[in-house]
Amino acid sequence: MPIHGVFDADGRCLDPGVEKLVRSVASNLLHYLGHAVCPAIELERLLREGAA
Repeated sequence: MPIHGVFDADGRCLDPGVEKLVRSVASNLLHYLGHAVCPAIELERLLREGAA
């Protein structure tokens, strides 16, 4: 399914599988940011160098 068919005009997800995946990714990111030793420095490194 093309990306423009996954979300409606208001940004709501129309595909339950995609919504579950997006929520999982967001949850994992929030967990990482909340539990990393120094999330701001690590996030900046990841943005500058990319995930290795």
